[in-house]
Amino acid sequence: MFDLDSFSIQQLKYKENQNLLRVINSYEVEGVFKIDSKGFKLVDFASNDYFGMSHNKVVLSKIQQSYSCLGSGSSRLISGSSKCYDSLESALSNYHKMDNTLVFGSGYLVALGFYKSFFDKNDLIITDKNIHACHIDGIKLSDATLKRFRHNDVVHLEKILKTYRHQFQKCIIVSETLFSMHGDFAPIKELSNLSQIFNCYVMFDDAHGFMLDHELYEIPRNNLIVMGTCSKALGSYGGYLSASQNICNFLQSDARSLIYSTALPKIVIEGTLSVISELLSKSDEYQSKLRSNIEFFEKCFGLINERSPIKIIEFNSIGELESKYRLLYESGFLVSKIRPPTAETPRVRISISSNHTKEMVESLVRLLK
Repeated sequence: MFDLDSFSIQQLKYKENQNLLRVINSYEVEGVFKIDSKGFKLVDFASNDYFGMSHNKVVLSKIQQSYSCLGSGSSRLISGSSKCYDSLESALSNYHKMDNTLVFGSGYLVALGFYKSFFDKNDLIITDKNIHACHIDGIKLSDATLKRFRHNDVVHLEKILKTYRHQFQKCIIVSETLFSMHGDFAPIKELSNLSQIFNCYVMFDDAHGFMLDHELYEIPRNNLIVMGTCSKALGSYGGYLSASQNICNFLQSDARSLIYSTALPKIVIEGTLSVISELLSKSDEYQSKLRSNIEFFEKCFGLINERSPIKIIEFNSIGELESKYRLLYESGFLVSKIRPPTAETPRVRISISSNHTKEMVESLVRLLK
C-alpha cells in the first residue's frame, strides 16, 4: 500500500535541505504592528493592507452593529446572499466603471470559476509570464491553449498574437495592474490596444492596484474584464470580477467555484462596504499619505519614481535571503520572504502602508542597505 506519511516525510526533508520548507507563524495585530507568539513586536512591512483599513477605527466602529450572525449558512444561490452583497457589487462596479460585478469567496475562486466557464480546447489564453498562480490553475481547468509572454514585453505579446490568434476562436490577454512579486505596473494601454487590434478580451487583475495610480481607468470597457480582491487595499476578504452584465449573469449560472461555495458572512460584506465608503470619501488624504511614504522610501534607498508600494530586494541565494530576513526580524521588522518558485530569485518584498511613519521607513532602509 502506498504510504502518504512516508512520502510526506521524504518530501519535507527535501524541502528542508533546499531551504524551501514553509512554516505558518501566528501573529496578533496591533495597528501597524504584528506581535508574534513569543510577544515580540514587529513593524509590519509584509501586509498588503496599503491604507491600514483592516484596523481602521472608523471602519471598525461602523460594523459593530453587523454582529447579528456569524456565518452565511449556505451558497449565495441558496440563501446566503443579501442586500449588502448587492450594494457591494454595485459599489465595485461604479468604482471600476464597469456594468456589473460578481463577488466570490476569494480571488482564487474567481480564477477557478472564470476560465472554466468561458474557455475550452478551441480557445487561446495569453498571460504575462509573471501572472499570479491562481490564473494558471484556473486556465488548466479550462483545457484552453496557454501561451505566456515575457514580463511586460508588449513586442513579444504581439508576436504571439500574430502567430497564434487566427488558429483559435475566443482569446483573452491576461495581466496584472501591479505585479505582486515584482512591484511594477503593467503597460495597460498597450495591452488594451493589442486586444482591440487582434479581437481579444483583456483581463487585468487589480488585486494589488486598487486605488493606486495606473491606467486601468483610461482604457475602453467594451472588451475589458477586471478581477480584484477585497483582502488587500480594502483590508477585508473576498474576490470579485467586474465585466458586462451578460458575462456576470453567465458566471452566476455556470461558475462552480461560486455555485458550490458558501457565501461570505454579512459582517465581512458590511466591513468591505464601510472600507470603500471611508477610502473613497477621503481618497486624497489616504493616497497622499501612501504616496509620501513611497517617495520617502525611494529617496532613502536611491530608487527612481516607481509609484509602487511594493518594493523588491533580490538576493543571490536563499542563504543570503534567510540571513537578511533574520536580521530584519530580530531588529523588529516583519517583511515577506519570497523564494522560488514563487518568484524567479530569492527576494525580500516590502509593502509600504500609509500608516507607516517616516522613522519606521528610514530604520528599515538602513537595515536593507
